[in-house]
This record gives sequence, C-alpha cells and structure tokens, in this order.
Amino acid sequence: IMVDNCYGELVETKEPGHVGADIVVGSLMKNLGSGLVFTGGYVVVIHILVYMVAERLTAPGIGKDLGANF
Repeated sequence: IMVDNCYGELVETKEPGHVGADIVVGSLMKNLGSGLVFTGGYVVVIHILVYMVAERLTAPGIGKDLGANF
C-alpha cells in the first residue's frame, strides 16, 4: 500500500506507517513547514522500497546518494 501523505503530516493521531502502509511519500514544500526547502520530497517506511524508489528516480547505482543542489 502506497500513501501520498501530502498535506497529511501531523493532522491525525496516527501516520500511514502506523496502520499498514508499505511506503509513504510527501512533499517538503507543501507541508506544515512550507518553505522549509526549495525543492524535494520524502519517501519512508520499508527500507527496500525506499531503495527501489531512489534507484528509479535517479539512475541505477546512484540511488539516494545524489539529489538536487542549489
């Protein structure tokens, strides 16, 4: 189960990971601390799925070791 938690952070007593979500994604620009960063998002919960997303969003072998730079 994948949940897009954009606008959902900290508004309920339980987060999606507490109730069975396999992977949770969200924006670092559209949240309670909007303006926290210039760009980006987050992917959390099951480690292997986070790794697979990182490999898919960048390039095989680069994964989470590269991101946007300003």
